[in-house]
Amino acid sequence: MGTREERTWGRIQGGLLRGIVIGAIAGAVIGVVLGAIVFQGFGAIVGAALAGIVGLGGLGAFWGVLSGLESPDPGREPSEVDRPLNVSELISEEHDARGTR
Repeated sequence: MGTREERTWGRIQGGLLRGIVIGAIAGAVIGVVLGAIVFQGFGAIVGAALAGIVGLGGLGAFWGVLSGLESPDPGREPSEVDRPLNVSELISEEHDARGTR
């Protein structure tokens, strides 16, 4: 299964790759559409598409890394041990300092 660091690094890398791919595809589509509307020459349309790929690809990479840092799904959280320990010295009951009336 791997250590916590390996699992975390895998989540970050996966999020980075997904973010770049999704951002680049969306950037290319948006760049072509906006370039076709605003510009007339083929070179300008390709330039707008490249700008969209770079811009949204970078933004997607940023969001992808952040998504890799989110907590895993419930029940899949990392822990130091397989089963949490019940240490009675560290657990105490809370009491109302004012007392009961």
